[in-house]
Amino acid sequence: MIPIFNECSKICTKILDQYEMHGTAVPIKDVITRLTLDMTSKCAFGYNFHVQNNTSSPFFHYAKKFSEFDLRSPEVAVERNDFFQILLDILVRDGDRIEESHLQSGRKGLTKGEIMGQAFMFVLAGFETTPAVLHLVLYMLAANDDIQRRCRDEIQRICGDEEKITYEMLNEMNYVEQCITETLRMYPPVVRTNRLCTKDITIKGIKIKKGCVFSIPIRAIHYCEEFYPDPKAFDPDRWSMRNRLNRDPLTYVPFGYGPRNCIGMRVAQMQMKTALAHILRRYEMQPQKILVML
Repeated sequence: MIPIFNECSKICTKILDQYEMHGTAVPIKDVITRLTLDMTSKCAFGYNFHVQNNTSSPFFHYAKKFSEFDLRSPEVAVERNDFFQILLDILVRDGDRIEESHLQSGRKGLTKGEIMGQAFMFVLAGFETTPAVLHLVLYMLAANDDIQRRCRDEIQRICGDEEKITYEMLNEMNYVEQCITETLRMYPPVVRTNRLCTKDITIKGIKIKKGCVFSIPIRAIHYCEEFYPDPKAFDPDRWSMRNRLNRDPLTYVPFGYGPRNCIGMRVAQMQMKTALAHILRRYEMQPQKILVML
């Protein structure tokens, strides 16, 4: 996956170069969304939709419609079906090879419903969640020049002039990861999550009935002063190794926790770190008069 993330990030920096050359402001939300959707679609479907280079990409158009659709709207329902048809056509293309692989391994293949469900999750992550977080990371770095400088220094120290960023390099970028983590604390993609009790159970003397629904207030936990002093301050040092060891892991749950947490957590983090590494070592961001307008 990392080679794909590198390739997509390089395309993104070339696009930013064009904006710099013409001296025009960058529609950063659009640029970042196209970048992450490019990354996700290439990894998930093994197909290049040219989302970044083609401003009129039908895949981008349908993904945007899909992320905004109202289930009650028949017009959007038609476009949603068209969008899924694009994905299914790709899967049919490789269908014989996949089916043969399943037969040889004794595994059961996926139904169309299961394929659509997985496609939905990939597209939603590539179009909504990951770009929203990356956009906010860039915003926080632009607003905090000293923190941005520390990120850039770390990237330069680890990557130097290497054109390709490796998995090992990404794992060394501790401060960049701390910035992403602190952004997710302040702006979790989901403000709360629910869990359904499937059977009667007693936990620490408390009886819980089957069918009871629990709501976990993620944002409220992340802003609790007991866990995070001065919670409205952007402070990546909260996530240094020493500080992490002194904090209960259940006080930080932007991706959920346990076996039902977000399956794309690690992929999303690698996408963001790769993109930040390519962008930050090439550009400096400053509020209101920056190349990448936030």
